[in-house]
Amino acid sequence: MRNKISFLLILSLLLFVFPLAADDQNIVWSAQNIPNPTESSTGYVTSIGGYVTDDEVATINELVLAIERDISVEIAVVIVPSLADDIFTESQNLFDAWKIGKADADNGLLIVASIEDRNFRTHTGYGMEGIFTDSLISRLQETIVIPAFRDGRYGDGIINYITEIDRILRDPFAAEELASATRYSNQDGAGSRSIGERFSNFQENALPFFIFGGVGFLVLLGAVASLVSELRAVLKNRKKKYASYSSILTLEKKGLAKQGFGMPSFFFPFGAVFFSVGLAIGGFLEPKEIIFAGLLVPAFGLFVSLVLMRWSSIVRNGIIERWRATARTCPECGSAMNRLSETDDDVYLAPTQVKEEEIKSTDYDVHLCSACGATTVEKYRGRRYELYTACPSCKAMAHRQKKREVLTKPSYTHTGKALLHFECLACAATYTKTESIPKLTRSSSSSGGSSGSSSSSSSFGGGRSGGGGSTSSW
Repeated sequence: MRNKISFLLILSLLLFVFPLAADDQNIVWSAQNIPNPTESSTGYVTSIGGYVTDDEVATINELVLAIERDISVEIAVVIVPSLADDIFTESQNLFDAWKIGKADADNGLLIVASIEDRNFRTHTGYGMEGIFTDSLISRLQETIVIPAFRDGRYGDGIINYITEIDRILRDPFAAEELASATRYSNQDGAGSRSIGERFSNFQENALPFFIFGGVGFLVLLGAVASLVSELRAVLKNRKKKYASYSSILTLEKKGLAKQGFGMPSFFFPFGAVFFSVGLAIGGFLEPKEIIFAGLLVPAFGLFVSLVLMRWSSIVRNGIIERWRATARTCPECGSAMNRLSETDDDVYLAPTQVKEEEIKSTDYDVHLCSACGATTVEKYRGRRYELYTACPSCKAMAHRQKKREVLTKPSYTHTGKALLHFECLACAATYTKTESIPKLTRSSSSSGGSSGSSSSSSSFGGGRSGGGGSTSSW
């Protein structure tokens, strides 16, 4: 009898918990029903749908709390399955409703992740637009957040992103701009101090100058060396003779350069920031001169890197296209073969291959011998190759994860369970995979994921936003 009662209690609990887990996924979330974390004792994070663990929420709260305590910048983080309206509109509505940031500084940031919509946005207050420009936010999101989100590491992506925001805010120039955008407006202008006065200030702060300035200089030197190395690799590889299908496939996968021009494009701004901080600490240059030097070098380096990156891509694509257009020799009779058009070659392709071309994951070339009718089929990466994986059933590059369903949320004593739903657009095969969600761990900090923050626990400070920021998708 006792076992029967226990079984009924457990069954009732499951019937109660499972609909709750599903409801989070089905509710249409908007600014009208997304809870304000500072009013619901969840710190600075509203997390719905089980995409991040309580331990990750606790870490985010600790980072945001430290930023508000030390710099007074207010940050709110919202993670939901999907949104009723587009992410920009809902972010602006949330910002207007919650008033993130201090009223006299408008120094608020709103971070919104709409997981099933595959959209991520940072919305900036008026006072943050000078530091976090739209282009800077876009670059940070694309390099830090999006790669992690593509792997399903939502908590890691947000934690690393806020950590980088923290680092930028603690930079001396960022802090000065945040405190007052007109700090130097009353000065006589750049170059007002004599060379002797500048050198005297430099001597007083020589050690930190050489630490920061030296690191920045070495990074800039590395950026130049990387740029030259990549350029030499492209110039060398573009002259190679690509006379086989396998060599073209290698070129398609690896490109002409060694690492690509993305590395120097990152090193130039990073090194310039350190070098400019060193000049600021050393006091050897006037503020306007430092800002000019800090902007000119990375802007020039970034421009050159992007131009060479694009040029390298054009050269590589040109080599591949020339190869694809080259007449093949029939392996059966030795006669010349003709490449069929994208519509005519469908007759010689399997239905799954036609679907691959349709979704642009793979592109096929069919060469037909007019003498004996023999055909050869070659495949190349499509524009959307990275969005798909090979299907276990039909092997077509048309397989993707459709959704993630949390079956059992984790607790401090038990792991949770999620169900991953996959589908193949080529053969329509579907299957599910069970994923274990790690147990929750208790944080010793006073700003835990569910216990809330020790400060600013009632509401935000009255900040405003004009719609600045950026949206990224994955």
